[in-house]
Amino acid sequence: MKKNIVAVALSGGVDSAASAYILKTQGYEVFGITMKLFENQNCEDAVKVAEALEIKHYIIDFSEYFENEVINKFIDIYLDGFTPNPCILCNINVKYGLLLDEALKLGADYMALGHYAKIESCKEKNIYKLLRPQASRKDQSYYLYHLTQDKLKHILLPLNNFKDKDTVRTHISEIIPFVSKKKDSTDICFTEGKSLFNYIKTKRNIINCKGNFIDRNGKFLGKHKGIFNYTIGQKRGLELNTEKNYYVLEIKAKTNEIVLTDNEQDLYKEIIYVSDINYIDSNNYKKEKINAQVKLCQWGYLIPCEITNQSGDCAIVKFNKPERAPAIGQAAVFYDNDEVLGGGIIKCSP
Repeated sequence: MKKNIVAVALSGGVDSAASAYILKTQGYEVFGITMKLFENQNCEDAVKVAEALEIKHYIIDFSEYFENEVINKFIDIYLDGFTPNPCILCNINVKYGLLLDEALKLGADYMALGHYAKIESCKEKNIYKLLRPQASRKDQSYYLYHLTQDKLKHILLPLNNFKDKDTVRTHISEIIPFVSKKKDSTDICFTEGKSLFNYIKTKRNIINCKGNFIDRNGKFLGKHKGIFNYTIGQKRGLELNTEKNYYVLEIKAKTNEIVLTDNEQDLYKEIIYVSDINYIDSNNYKKEKINAQVKLCQWGYLIPCEITNQSGDCAIVKFNKPERAPAIGQAAVFYDNDEVLGGGIIKCSP
């Protein structure tokens, strides 16, 4: 009987290495596939993992596409005064886009990734479901709301049954010891250790980006360093010479102004508008209203809400109670308890 062939997206980190090892021990024919995304990216650890597991390995250069479709768009959105998520941009356009296509071209039946989430086949509805994993502290289902049925049928997520990252490390500690000891990366991969503010300044050759802090009535309150150094709801780092506590209420890119408020209640919103919505089960597009929960950022909590679908893959999301500082540009991801229904991008709030 022919073995199913799996391309594992190898980054050289713990999770992807463990995924490759698990699938190989389960009898799959495994090869590694690594995305080269920027000039100084370290691909050596991914090569070492493939050698340790004795599997074929391909490095695919997506750097030009990544520059245009992820880095530049990410910076553009920040300069427009919004708060984008680079990992979601990468997942949509590159990891679950170009890389999946390349894996299938190389003969794979599936592509496996080290993301902590669960894919389940629902035979009653003849669809695939995306669910939260056992490792609740490592839950990455938020980043995968954009997946479609056509993509889910080709994706494997081998870490879905692990309870925590330490168990994953232990699982590969004797097989790939140098990887099992690696620390988790928390920085944006392409900024290469620079602060996001300095990275954007350097990348776009920005010399003077200072502007005015103003209150809701337009009164001058001080100078800001550059709008891409702030996000909605921010309190720290404003460096104002005032006795009042101020919060970022609005970012006005066209005038290079940041509106502040000294009333934190101004940040609370009952309704947001979400666009570019993807529902994993297409039947949800047909529903006028959906009672669900929503996450407004990766580490946010599940917020009870009512989703009202609009035309053009848009929706109005009404919270059961006002929520603090939903940030335009972030993803709003819809859940039915542990099941990911889909999601989209926050465009504005009243």
